Amino acid sequence: MKVYSVDEATKIMKTSQNVIYKLINKKMLIALKLKSLKIPEYAIEEFFRKYQFMDLSDLDNIKEMRNPNAIEIEKVERINPLSPYERKMLEDKITKLEKEVEFYKNKLEKIKLEVL
Repeated sequence: MKVYSVDEATKIMKTSQNVIYKLINKKMLIALKLKSLKIPEYAIEEFFRKYQFMDLSDLDNIKEMRNPNAIEIEKVERINPLSPYERKMLEDKITKLEKEVEFYKNKLEKIKLEVL
């Protein structure tokens, strides 16, 4: 997982450091402090996914953008791809559940054998 400094996030998001700090203070952008503020790559991806098609010119008054291609926007919103972090978390959960299912299958099989 990559983490970025505020300066790096500024370049990636093509905005000012002031805006990055405001987003962090408003808890719109996830960050953590390791000597200095760091922003995980997945946080930037989640930010763009969450606020796509939104007008963030005034962070105290966020509005939905008006777009003549509203039908296309609806199609894109339905896709909602996972960030790498979200994907990893779900894959780990699936693996854990698959192991749990296997455990209970084996346990059930042992019980069946004891009954016979």
